[in-house]
Amino acid sequence: LRSRLRLAAAELFHPRTASILRPAMEQEWDHVRSEMAAMVGVLEDQWRRWRPGIGPNHAAAQMRDEIDKVDALQKQWKSVGPDQRGLVVLRLFLHERHSSPRLRVTLIGPEGEKLLGEGNVKPVMLNHSHYTWCYPIAAMKDDQPRTIRIENTGYGGQGVCYASILTADAAWRVAGLVGVEGQVRDAHHLLRDDAFPCTLGELDTHSSYMRATYGQCSAVELRLEKQA
Repeated sequence: LRSRLRLAAAELFHPRTASILRPAMEQEWDHVRSEMAAMVGVLEDQWRRWRPGIGPNHAAAQMRDEIDKVDALQKQWKSVGPDQRGLVVLRLFLHERHSSPRLRVTLIGPEGEKLLGEGNVKPVMLNHSHYTWCYPIAAMKDDQPRTIRIENTGYGGQGVCYASILTADAAWRVAGLVGVEGQVRDAHHLLRDDAFPCTLGELDTHSSYMRATYGQCSAVELRLEKQA
């Protein structure tokens, strides 16, 4: 449900989404959010019945926090027009669905560093390997290049196929590799806009778990330049 809500948010706030499609997208948004709110109630009820006197209920709290974050984004982005919106788009690849990579994404530009998000980001359907992670930002007011830093500090490898930033009339695309850190495989794949992944971290989830590699950082930094 959390993945579906993120996907609905990305579609709704995309700077190039046709206005005629927005009412249907808003309905999907409201539907998924209602399902999540109902699930919070189910989790709280199960916790009371199965774990009386034990706390805190992290599962319900995390889902409630997710709803609050996306509600805040909705309120923020409804107040600006499409020409003021930007969207950071990462195309990702999950090698093993039982892995637990911890992704952290930072955008670096003239405005300084901005943490876009972090956490264990998986596809909506766990039998899918390729998926997309999006985060809305304010549209850039200049033509300066940006740097995006992508880190993995969890168990198992995180695949990254490509990164870009979209606005209503332009796009910032990968123009070069700034640097790598830790265990990075096939970083050159990030220079092409296709489905071949660069892998951050160890591919074998079981091996990385047994060797307690959680917290060890594998990262890549990419230079993004504007294209009209």
